[in-house]
Amino acid sequence: RGLGDVYKRQGGGYPFNWARVSGQSYMASNIDLHRSFEFKGMYNLTPGPRSMYGNMGDGVSFMFKTGDPSLLGIGGAGFGVGGLQGAFGFVIDGSPYGDPAASTGHTPTIQMFETTGDNSQINTGQYDGPYDVDFLGTPDTSVSSDEYMGADKELPIDITWDAQTKTLHYKLFKNGSNSDVLSEGSQDFSSYLQKYGYYASFAVSSSNGGIQSSVQLTINSIEYSVIGIVNVDYLLNNQNSDKIIPTQQERGSLTDKAIIKAYPLGVSSD
Repeated sequence: RGLGDVYKRQGGGYPFNWARVSGQSYMASNIDLHRSFEFKGMYNLTPGPRSMYGNMGDGVSFMFKTGDPSLLGIGGAGFGVGGLQGAFGFVIDGSPYGDPAASTGHTPTIQMFETTGDNSQINTGQYDGPYDVDFLGTPDTSVSSDEYMGADKELPIDITWDAQTKTLHYKLFKNGSNSDVLSEGSQDFSSYLQKYGYYASFAVSSSNGGIQSSVQLTINSIEYSVIGIVNVDYLLNNQNSDKIIPTQQERGSLTDKAIIKAYPLGVSSD
C-alpha cells in the first residue's frame, strides 16, 4: 500500500508510515582542495508512492566533508548533513517542509550550503529540519518536477572545484543531454576552508521520511589529487614493542614534503 493510501486511512486506525531512512556513499581517500578537480556522472531520482508531502524524497546532498567522512548527519529534512561539522556543497531539496524548499515554496529547490554543527546533534533523533546548516547564495527554483524525476530520467551532472578561487561549481543537465543545462550554481568557500582545512572526502547523502524516493548516482570520471598521510611511532625506551608516544600524523599532497618533528611538543628524551 502506498504512503498516500496509508495516510488517508490514518483516521480509521492505520498509522502513517514514517520510514525515516538516510544513508550516504563517500570516497575512502581525501581530496586536496589546493588543486582543481572535476567529477562527471549520471544522476537519477525515481519517485516513490505519493504522500501528503510529495514523492521526491526529503533531499539529496552532494558534499565535501573535512571531518570524519563516515559520520552521517541528521536525516529527514536534514538531508544527511544536518548537525555535521565541516561539510559543504549543494543540496537538491524534494520536500516542501524544511528549508530551503519551505522558504521558496518550490520542489525541487537547489542551493549551496555549509554546515555549522559540531557533530553532537547527529544522533538525537531529530529529523524535521536542516539543523546547523547555512544555505548560501540564491536558490534555484527553475527546475520542474517533470524534468527532474522519473525512472527513465538520466541527468548528466558535472561537479568542479576551482582551487584558485576556492569555488565549487555544479551543472545538472537535462535528460540525455550534455549541453542543455537544467540547473547550475557556484559558491566561494574560501573563508570556510580557512576554518576547517583543505582536505575533504566527497560524499553523497540522501534521506526519506514521510516522503519516499530512490536515488542513483554513477560517477563516470574523476580527476583529482589525493593527499598523502605519514604515520610515525616514537619509542623512548629500549623495548621496541613499548610504544609510549602516540602516532603523529601529517597530511598533504603526495608531492609535498611531510615534516615530522623528532620530539612532539611537550615530550623530552634522554
